[in-house]
Amino acid sequence: MPSFPGGEAELFKFLKEIKYPRKARRNRIMGKVYVTFIINTEGHVVDAKILRGLGYGIDEEVLHVINKMPDWEPGKVNDRRVSVQYNLPVNFNLKRSNK
Repeated sequence: MPSFPGGEAELFKFLKEIKYPRKARRNRIMGKVYVTFIINTEGHVVDAKILRGLGYGIDEEVLHVINKMPDWEPGKVNDRRVSVQYNLPVNFNLKRSNK
C-alpha cells in the first residue's frame, strides 16, 4: 500500500486543511464524503473523484485539498512500484454550542 509522508497521523493532520464551507454550515449539512484517488507509480495523487458527496460546496473543498496533497511513497508489489486506488471517508460534523 502507498504511504503518506510521515504516516497516517500526518495524513489526518493534513486533512484538517479541509474547511467547512459557509453554505454547508448555514444549512447544517453533516455526514461523510467518500473520495477516491489513485497514488500513481511516482507517488502523485491523480484522478481524485467524489464517490458519495454532500453538496453545498463540501465536495469541491474535499477535492481541492486532496489535489494539494504532497507526494506519497508509492505502493509496491515484488519491489516494483504500482499505482494504487485509495478510498477515503471524510467526516463533516457540526458541534452544538451551549449557547
